[in-house]
Amino acid sequence: MEELAGLTIMAVAVALGTAGLVKGLAGIGLPLVAIPGMALSIDLALAVALIPVSLVITNVWQIVSNRHIGAALRRFWPMLLVAPIGAVIGVKFLAEADPQVLSAIVGAAIVVSALLMQFRTHWRVPEQLERFVGLAAGLAAGLLGGVTAIFSPPLVLFLASIRIEKEVFVGAVGMLLLSGVAPMVVALASFGVLNAEGFMWSALAAAPVLAGQLLGQRLRRLIPEKPFRLMILILLLASGLNLIRRAIF
Repeated sequence: MEELAGLTIMAVAVALGTAGLVKGLAGIGLPLVAIPGMALSIDLALAVALIPVSLVITNVWQIVSNRHIGAALRRFWPMLLVAPIGAVIGVKFLAEADPQVLSAIVGAAIVVSALLMQFRTHWRVPEQLERFVGLAAGLAAGLLGGVTAIFSPPLVLFLASIRIEKEVFVGAVGMLLLSGVAPMVVALASFGVLNAEGFMWSALAAAPVLAGQLLGQRLRRLIPEKPFRLMILILLLASGLNLIRRAIF
C-alpha cells in the first residue's frame, strides 16, 4: 500500500466521496464511479481491493432497513449459494490477471452497466425458468464482482425481468450483493490481493463514501433527475472507454 501517500490519498478520497455522492443522489452502483475514479491514481487491482468494506457496510444497511428481506430470502436463497462461488473464482482471476486484460474487463463492465441502467430492459423470464436463470445470474454476478467489484448488472437484469415489488427488489439486491461481497473479502485476503494493511485502507475508504452518500441524499431533491442521470451516463461511459483504451494502447 506504499502507493497511498500524500496527493494519491487525497485523489482516492475524492473519487470515493464522489462515488458516495452519486449513490446518494441517483442510487446507482458505488463501484461504477469509484473504481475508474481511483484507477486514475492507483493500480486497478488496488482500486478494486479498496471497495469491499464500503460495499459490505452499505448493503448491510440496505438489508437491515428493509422489511421484505424474509420474502426475498425465501425466494432467492439458491442464488446465495452460487454467488460466493463465482466471487472466489473471480478474485483468483483478479490476483493473476494481466493488468491490460483486467483494464479491458473492468472498462467493458462499466460501459455495459451504464447502458443497462440508462436503457432498462423489458425482458420477461417465464416462471418455470426463474430458478435456473436466477442461478446463472447469481454465478455471473459473483464472477463479475470478484474481478471488478461490480456485482449488480446480472442481478438487476434478472430481478427486473421477473417483475417483483420495489421493496422486495431492494431487499433482494442488498442480500445478494452481500452474499458475493463477504466471500470476496475473504478471497482477496487468501489470494494476497488484500493484506491486513490493505483491509485497514479499505475500512478507511468507507468514510468518504458514507459522507458523500449522506450529502447526496440531502441534495437529491435539488437536482432534476433526467439531466443528472445523463451526466452520470456520460461520466461512466467516458471512464469505461478510457479503461478499454488503456488496455489496447
